[in-house]
This record gives sequence, C-alpha cells and structure tokens, in this order.
Amino acid sequence: MGESLGSSKMSALILGAGAGQRMGGQPKAFLRLIGTTLLEIAVNLVRPFSSEVIVGLAPCDLDQGRDILADNDIVVVEGGDSRQATLSRLLESARYELILVHEVARPFARAADVEGVLEAARQYGAAALHTPFRLRDGVAAARDGFLRETYEGVELVSLQNSHAYTRKILRRSLQAADSLCGPPASGSAPLVLRAGFDVRLVAGSEDNLKITFPEDWELAKRRAANLRAKSDLECS
Repeated sequence: MGESLGSSKMSALILGAGAGQRMGGQPKAFLRLIGTTLLEIAVNLVRPFSSEVIVGLAPCDLDQGRDILADNDIVVVEGGDSRQATLSRLLESARYELILVHEVARPFARAADVEGVLEAARQYGAAALHTPFRLRDGVAAARDGFLRETYEGVELVSLQNSHAYTRKILRRSLQAADSLCGPPASGSAPLVLRAGFDVRLVAGSEDNLKITFPEDWELAKRRAANLRAKSDLECS
C-alpha cells in the first residue's frame, strides 16, 4: 500500500480555462450554485488534501478569478488553447511529486473519491475515477455510414474527474502527446494511457455530474437546491 494521505505533499491542478462553448459561451468557472461559483466549489474540495492549489483560467478570466480567490493562497495561471495545453502549464507551476487533476465542471465530486484516487495513484502511479457504463445493446464503431468494428466482451466505463498521477508519469505523458500529430487527448487519463502507462480505475459516484450542456446545468441547479433543502430540514 502507498503512503498515507497526510505523509506526502500534493499539488492540485484545477482546469477551468474552457470557453464554455457548449454552454452558450458561459465560462463554467463563474457559474453559481446556491451563491457559490463552481471555481470556489472545486478549490474548496481539493484544499484539504493539497499542499498547493493551481488554477488554470482563460486569459480574459484571470482578473475575475484572482478577485474571487483573493482571500485564499491559490495560484491562478493563464490556460492554453486546449485542455492538454492548460494541463501542461499547470504542471509547470506545480512543486510536488503527487499531482491531483480536477475540473470546475464537476461540482458534486466527493471528498471520499478524492481520497480514493490519491491513494491509488500513490500505489500505482496513475489513477482515475470511473463508473460502469451500462449497455443494453451491442456497441460498434462506424465510419462513412458503414460498420467498422464491433466490441465484444469489453467492459466499458465512464471516466470522471478527479484523476491523480505521479509528476513523472504525467510529465512524460504530456511530452509524448506534444510529439504526436492529431487532435489532443480528450482528458488526462487517455493521454497517460496513450503514453504507455497503466491507469488504475477507482470507483466513483453516479452523482458526480459533469456540466457540459445547458441541460446539465439545469439538472445541477435542481440537485443543489434539493441538497440544500435536505440539509436545512436535517438542521431544523
């Protein structure tokens, strides 16, 4: 088993530089749930586990982000033009050997899941949260209107943030990705896998909703309101 949670320092990298194009051009970092920005929710989640927190925001959002986080010891850096480029910039600013990767679009991530993925990364070097992808029909790949490949006997999963890595594995994976042609990887776990490293899967939560589309945001607001109402009821 790897080191205990309190025995090694960790850098938390928060991805928040996206333009929110699928959300109608709204930067997700500044959307508010029950009066709190998704940026603050992400920071508050990872801070108890982190020796430092580094946030990547779009250039036009830097001042607003720094104002929101002014009372916290948080480093805010300019993100790149892709998720991969932002991750590279955040890693350059990180000081510690254990790296947690989180994103502002996951406001319902749980502290217990962060603990789990960090423990797995200490033991295996790379870890990612996941949930089972339940299938009712056969899964296949198509191209140009024709069936190209079928997938039989494959256990499919949905990947979630948070992810965690040793600095060495994440740096080598980013370097390998930079040397390849083609589109950037869709996330850090595919990037690490593509570089030849095993990624340990850690059970996540079905509640760990990712906000990508407007309908996700509507669901998130309803869920947050329900959680607040439940909390108020329990405290009354």
